[in-house]
Amino acid sequence: MTADRFDEPNRADVEALVRRWVEARDEHRTRSERNDARRLRAIVADPASTAFVAAFLDRTGRPERRATAADQLARVVRDMAPGSFLSPLDASLLRVGRWLAPLAPDIVMPLAERRLRQMVGHLVAPAETEPLRKHMAQLLAPDRRLNVNLLGEAVLGKAEADRRFDALVQLLAQPDVDYVSVKLSSIVGRVPHWDHALSVDRLAARLGSLLDHAAITQPRTFVNVDMEEYVELDATIDAFTAALNDPSRIEHEAGIVLQTYLPDTLPRLQRLAEWASERQRRGGAPIKVRLVKGANLAMERVEAERHGWPLPTVESKAHADANFKLCIDWLARSDRMQGVRLGVASHNLFDLAWTRLLVASRDVEDRVEFEMLQGMAPGYARQVAAETSEPLVTYTPAVAASEFDVALGYLFRRLEENAAPANFMRDIDELGDAAVFAAHAEAFQRSLDLRPDLCTTPARTQDRADLTPPERSGRLDQPLGAFVNEADTDPSLPANRAWMATLVERPPVAAPPEMDEQGLETVLGELREGASVWAAQPPSERARRLDACADALTTMRGELIATMVDEVNKTVGEADIEVSEAIDFARYYARQVSELTAVAGARF
Repeated sequence: MTADRFDEPNRADVEALVRRWVEARDEHRTRSERNDARRLRAIVADPASTAFVAAFLDRTGRPERRATAADQLARVVRDMAPGSFLSPLDASLLRVGRWLAPLAPDIVMPLAERRLRQMVGHLVAPAETEPLRKHMAQLLAPDRRLNVNLLGEAVLGKAEADRRFDALVQLLAQPDVDYVSVKLSSIVGRVPHWDHALSVDRLAARLGSLLDHAAITQPRTFVNVDMEEYVELDATIDAFTAALNDPSRIEHEAGIVLQTYLPDTLPRLQRLAEWASERQRRGGAPIKVRLVKGANLAMERVEAERHGWPLPTVESKAHADANFKLCIDWLARSDRMQGVRLGVASHNLFDLAWTRLLVASRDVEDRVEFEMLQGMAPGYARQVAAETSEPLVTYTPAVAASEFDVALGYLFRRLEENAAPANFMRDIDELGDAAVFAAHAEAFQRSLDLRPDLCTTPARTQDRADLTPPERSGRLDQPLGAFVNEADTDPSLPANRAWMATLVERPPVAAPPEMDEQGLETVLGELREGASVWAAQPPSERARRLDACADALTTMRGELIATMVDEVNKTVGEADIEVSEAIDFARYYARQVSELTAVAGARF
């Protein structure tokens, strides 16, 4: 599937615009902004500095007890070289703090926390009402709009979800706030991924309530739904459309984020655009789709590895960049934006320049907003804002001083992105160098050239309706193939959710007939006889039978899950994982026996 490309800006025009931004960047940049940029560059360019900052944030920012944080501060400073990013004053304070913190944690740690807030204050805003108002006053301008995001990760319990929701409602009530972003998982308790309909109902109800609160604020606050893990993608989109399909919200505007490091983003964008157009024909307000390249890669890697699934993302950074342009290219047409506004969120100046020229040539620039992160390349943000017809949206994460630990995930993502060798932000302050500029210009062109060959189907294709065991190459006289963990069932795939639903809907498993004493003795006798037969088997046969047992468990997965759910009240997710563990057990020991047999045969 490809986009219809026409009136596309040429490379020379894109490069000329980027050069103009680079040359004009420093005209109004403050001394503080220069210092922040210099410090960030020093951190990401030096692996020792990057590692030190990550360890410092993680180990001193999370503990609730100051004594524990003080002990970790001493250990971090003792064990790691801080690199060259610290000023002489900060380096001296750090050395002194290493010795004093364990002795006087209640004095030293508040000072360390305050200094940490000062160092990242350009990246994270205070969430308290008056400090946030002052912070926003410094950033707001006629060509700017602030998108405030109360930082917070997924919650498990209803009480914490309600507390986060109430805090968000209070944020909506602030007169200076007219645009907020929210992760639905931070205001809704644990979502049952296997029950898609229930997940959508819960998310849509909470989002609908939030939209209703936003609609009565003055001015009306725009609510943007952030995207999270791939497993929540379908439920988030369906909840978003369900909440806005309510007749009482036909005039509500809202936004949603799509991540282009997922190959199947374009079909979802097309579905949203079609739905928004139909909604507008019914008298509905437009929606906004905010395109980002990705925000949860580290988590996706962890989940994929933990469950034995393929990564849901594209194969490289270049492919994510290409998909970003593919989606912009498809949507940026007047006939496709009848019910949609487009948010283009990136710091890659080549992508921003290309989009700026593209939407101008297609006469849709009044429906496109450019978005950049607070504190990241503010000099360039001013240049972009000065040349766009709509105000530049500044994504402004906020966190209360008492909950600063929840900002650590956001700061880690920013640090990881900036330190990645292929990331544009790593070199954004070096674009005046001809070689650096040329390298990123070439990367930009490569991503454009990749578009025609992009795959736009999901990277994951597991279908539990087919429970055929994998083919085995092992024979009695050969070792079995290498051990690979059995993959759990992936709830992000509609086919798997439908398969699991059929298991839950099955009639209860019939209870076995009661057994008398004679019947029990018969069964025990059969077990004793079986043990003797098993003991007489040669190791190679034991390995073959264990592997065959794993195959049998594979084909019986559905029956086993249904039985565990019915008889011992397991959830379908818990039961599925236990089946995978049983299969792993059988396959692992089959290979252990096979390998030991091969070694013994070779030696004797």
